[in-house]
Amino acid sequence: MGQANQIGMLEATKAEALLLLRKWQGDKTLLQASLFFDRTRSVVLGRIEKVDDDELQLDGSSRDKLGAEYGLVLRFANVRRFCFADMNEIPQDRPPEIQMAVDAYETYLLFDLGHPWMCLIFGIRDSRIHQM
Repeated sequence: MGQANQIGMLEATKAEALLLLRKWQGDKTLLQASLFFDRTRSVVLGRIEKVDDDELQLDGSSRDKLGAEYGLVLRFANVRRFCFADMNEIPQDRPPEIQMAVDAYETYLLFDLGHPWMCLIFGIRDSRIHQM
């Protein structure tokens, strides 16, 4: 992993990001993917259905009444920068809501899609956070 930037984040290569994604896929880790555009956010909760050198697909287990599947497809050709962070690296003087996130999530990947687009994918350590 490369140089540090914000809150314990390290620059990562595509190959390093793929290693973590494949580990999550093999472990069947529950993930929370958040796609951001300026102040707009969309969240997908699921597991990796497919990951290869070109794209990532989170499962399409959400379906509408017509049977269309919803999930996340992220094409790596659109990613300008990959970053990695461990939630435990967030500074110790954190407010309770941040501490709850640190306890619930383990690591995350940031996919910089060019300002103002960004995708964050969190590996979930404690799925009870999504049952509240």
